[in-house]
Amino acid sequence: MIVENEIKGSNSQRPTGPLAARRTLLDRYLIGIAATLTVAVVRAWLDPILGYGVAFAIFYMAIIFTAWYSGLWPALFVLVLGLCLAIYLFDESRGSLLIYPFRAQVACTVYVIIGVYLAYLIDCLTRDIARRKQVESDLRASQEQLQLHQNELAHMARLSIMGEMAASLAHELNQPLHAVKNYARGSVRRLLKDPEHDVELMTILERIGEEADRAAEILRRVRDFVQKIGPNVSAISVNDLVQDAVMINNLDLKRTRAKVVCTLAPNIAFVRADPIQIEQVVVNLARNGMESMQDIPEEQRVLSIGTRQCDEQTIEVFVRDCGKGISEQEIKKIFEPFFTTKAEGMGMGLAISRSIIQSHEGRLWVSANDDRGCTFHFTLPVA
Repeated sequence: MIVENEIKGSNSQRPTGPLAARRTLLDRYLIGIAATLTVAVVRAWLDPILGYGVAFAIFYMAIIFTAWYSGLWPALFVLVLGLCLAIYLFDESRGSLLIYPFRAQVACTVYVIIGVYLAYLIDCLTRDIARRKQVESDLRASQEQLQLHQNELAHMARLSIMGEMAASLAHELNQPLHAVKNYARGSVRRLLKDPEHDVELMTILERIGEEADRAAEILRRVRDFVQKIGPNVSAISVNDLVQDAVMINNLDLKRTRAKVVCTLAPNIAFVRADPIQIEQVVVNLARNGMESMQDIPEEQRVLSIGTRQCDEQTIEVFVRDCGKGISEQEIKKIFEPFFTTKAEGMGMGLAISRSIIQSHEGRLWVSANDDRGCTFHFTLPVA
């Protein structure tokens, strides 16, 4: 997100120079005093050459310099200091101010008016420059974020195409898998007709049929998971959904070398939900948990997924990891769209998951573990 920084009053520290961020109020006034004394020395040196006409005019340099680097109020302080120096330290020895009091009053008045105007003008100019720099910075950040969002949308479009291809591929692979299963079972039946059949060969053929069934079931669940269908709310077992999600994440488990521990409450009540959408939430939370444990030793990569019945009306599902965890600031933004803690993340998974749970009249939240990592929880109403 882009945060707009409002430029406050002239006493605040503005980014008008390389050291402005570190400059304190005392530093700014010290800069004004140093500028005034420098100009006073220069004026004392030039006074015999240029005469009285330079008495006040040269102090405008200190006002301009101070207003540019320190702000309006230090510049006004320099104006008063320069006025005092011009009157009491230099002009009194010449007697010009004492001989011509009216001229002195006019000169002081003009000096003050021009000095205040210059200080205000320079201060407004520095504010405008700071605002322009801030707008340019925000514009660059907006363009970068827009480009990032465009890349993410393109990536999501590619994922959508891949989802359609996966559904089509799953449908096409089901037929040869069923053929493998039928051939295996047919071979088993033929071997059973032979009294002296090979038991070991029968066992292998039975396992071929079982693996074909298992592969066909995985492909069916993948096809149901990625195909575009409307919400289908019904009474379902949340324990079965968790087990299906673990099956879908089987490849990620092998890639991340993580271990999943399922703690499913027995005899838990059914929930009223769309199975595909809730399965999507569990898959997303489990995948996030596995990716968060990439930097810890393999033997410590344990992902806990469990269910429990909170009360007669609510079922809770939790996904606990042992990763690096989430800071308090990240917890406040973790469910916002396009916010992500991953280098290649799109920042939409948790936002979509929360909207799905909320549409089911449930709640999704995250909490930090006592030892390490974090736990995502969501609730669903009992059917």
